[in-house]
Amino acid sequence: GLFTDLVLAIEDSRHDTVTELIDAIGGLQAAAETLTILPLADPAGNSDTARLVRLMTEDDGGIFSIIPPDTTSASAFSEELAHAFAFLQQHIPELYREISALVTEIILVLPDPKAQMAFDGGSSYMLWGGMFLNARPRGSVVQMVELLAHESAHLMLFAFSHSEALVSNDAEGLYDSPLRSDPRPMDGIFHATWVSARMYWAVAEMIATGALSEAQRREAMTANRRNHQQFLDGYAVIEQHGMLTETGRSVMAAAKQYMQSVG
Repeated sequence: GLFTDLVLAIEDSRHDTVTELIDAIGGLQAAAETLTILPLADPAGNSDTARLVRLMTEDDGGIFSIIPPDTTSASAFSEELAHAFAFLQQHIPELYREISALVTEIILVLPDPKAQMAFDGGSSYMLWGGMFLNARPRGSVVQMVELLAHESAHLMLFAFSHSEALVSNDAEGLYDSPLRSDPRPMDGIFHATWVSARMYWAVAEMIATGALSEAQRREAMTANRRNHQQFLDGYAVIEQHGMLTETGRSVMAAAKQYMQSVG
């Protein structure tokens, strides 16, 4: 987040701010080697937290807003996270290692009740390594694994696009999204579509382990019918309107091949 603000300050020739941010970056400690889970602090009077909130939400034009979670929600959700990670570590180690490599911090938040849309989870290329999750307890390991697969998939796409964008569509153009009720730019459609395939894979892996109860298996099957349809819906929009770069074509081709292999 500091680096993002530094780049923006350099672009705007805000020299005093550039100096302040360079000093702040120079005083940072190395990130912890293990993933950290922590609640969002009160942004009032805390410039670091205010930066996180701003960079996490400003790209969506203010329709989302996040606030610190209450202690009860954060504690219950943290227990569900621990259970989900234990499940992944035992049964789907590939996804566990992927999330561990991509995510440095999981920041627990709650949606601001005054916002236009409820915030369920998010990540941003401007906050690399951060995963923001709605700390509302889910009561379902299937939903928790889906949530982790969903948000870590966005970080994977940011990594794929480190040197080339995924699409070359005009950022002002808006299209129907498979995961959101509001129209989204093509980059958002690409993300939502690829993420749907990643969620499908994660849930399919859960089912294949044989570790789910019958009720959990039914929940997982229902979730994957939804994930499959969302992929198809998103891919149809991309086929019609998408202007994919070489990177975008390669990344999406792999997702399409996988989704075709599963029906």
